[in-house]
Amino acid sequence: MRRGLLFALVVLAGGCARWTDAPEPAPARRPPSRDWVTEIRAAAATAPSEVEVTPLLDPAVSDLRAKAQAAERARDYAEAAAQLQQASEVRADDPDLLQWRAEIELQRRQWREAATLSQRSLELGPRIGTLCVRNWLTLEAARTELGDAAGAQSARAQVKSCAVPELIRM
Repeated sequence: MRRGLLFALVVLAGGCARWTDAPEPAPARRPPSRDWVTEIRAAAATAPSEVEVTPLLDPAVSDLRAKAQAAERARDYAEAAAQLQQASEVRADDPDLLQWRAEIELQRRQWREAATLSQRSLELGPRIGTLCVRNWLTLEAARTELGDAAGAQSARAQVKSCAVPELIRM
């Protein structure tokens, strides 16, 4: 009798062990309260500035850029980040790549990393035109999501400094 009871307990315990060893499903990540990247890119596209500085594209990273763009379109932000990281290893001080990486980090809800990358892009970039607007709006978004309302407001106020008025020629 004892042997049968012991056997039943071992089988029952083994069944429980398998039940509890099953991996728990990952907690669902809530989406950002806003689609920051779409807002940032739309605002930059309509920003008033008569001067635009665009970097020369490096052929050494064009394939990586294309892969990152395809991954971003597919909403595979981890892959997009990986491709942009590789491109940044080739062109470490490219402000456009840094800003793109910052926007991908916004999509991935990595607010501090987005702010760091965007700040670095701002430091290296032209501080005018659409890239400048994207820098400041990314900083606003990251600071908003981090709960820094004053920092977000300060970043938003800097956007107007990115515009270069039309030169009047007589």
